[in-house]
Amino acid sequence: MANSLTHRLTTHGLFSWERCVELARIRDSITVQPLDDGSLAMPLLLEETFAPVGVHLSWDEDEKGNGGVLVRCEDVDEDTASRAAAQVEQILYLDVTAEEVATFEDILARDDVLATVHARRAGMLPVLFVTVYQTCVWSIFTARSSMRQARSLWRKYSEEHGLPVTIAGRTYRTFPPPAFFLEGHELPGLRRQKWKYLEDVARAALSGHLNRNRLREMELEQIKKELKKVKGIGPYFADLVSAFGVGHRDVFLEHETRIHEAMGARYGVEPSDMHAIHQISDGWRPLRTWGCYLMMIDAILGG
Repeated sequence: MANSLTHRLTTHGLFSWERCVELARIRDSITVQPLDDGSLAMPLLLEETFAPVGVHLSWDEDEKGNGGVLVRCEDVDEDTASRAAAQVEQILYLDVTAEEVATFEDILARDDVLATVHARRAGMLPVLFVTVYQTCVWSIFTARSSMRQARSLWRKYSEEHGLPVTIAGRTYRTFPPPAFFLEGHELPGLRRQKWKYLEDVARAALSGHLNRNRLREMELEQIKKELKKVKGIGPYFADLVSAFGVGHRDVFLEHETRIHEAMGARYGVEPSDMHAIHQISDGWRPLRTWGCYLMMIDAILGG
């Protein structure tokens, strides 16, 4: 590829590229798009600037069989490519530390149920939204709406108002940057109240309030407090955005009944018995996000 820059992200034993691609296909991902050769296309909005970057992701093994993810960006300078690679590392959960991996393995050793779920879904790590801004927009799209409707709306806005990027010789479009929601556009498919929410999300994003690295420096309760300052982000979505936007490792999705139902079915407790549910999830500390993700994905995929 002409004018491309490539960075290689190292991986750890709990990551599987094949499972990552499989999940993108099964879930009809809005973050990455699978390509025919087994690679992934990620139309990226760069953190802080929201500049568009076309990112091509592929698997690589060195002569010793050590795997890594190649992050290739076209038509960008070295600083932009480096920042994009660092962002992809966060999105794919490849920034987990060796200590965190060891801690998770200890959790699996203590919890036979979670270990069984993990064995079914081995290599499927949480995948974050591209930016915290986009996680907040997704939250507002899905509020009192179906996932299918939200996904359709997301793609419509991307196709009609996103910024073009080139990935593997093809043109893709990012999700619209925050400024779009402050330009007075009609927003078909959304109730007018949601327009106001999206305007507030956009202002928060452009001010730096939703910067992922800024939020990651905070304790969880402070992160949620900051998120709830944004109109349309209540307790339910503050949990969701903390886990899958910010990437905090230890979020228990307190208000996500689908996870409680999955836990109830697998651990043999009543989903409404929050005391029992909390006792189980406390065993996943300090990586409750990971446990919640495994329960959710196992239920979605029919475990």
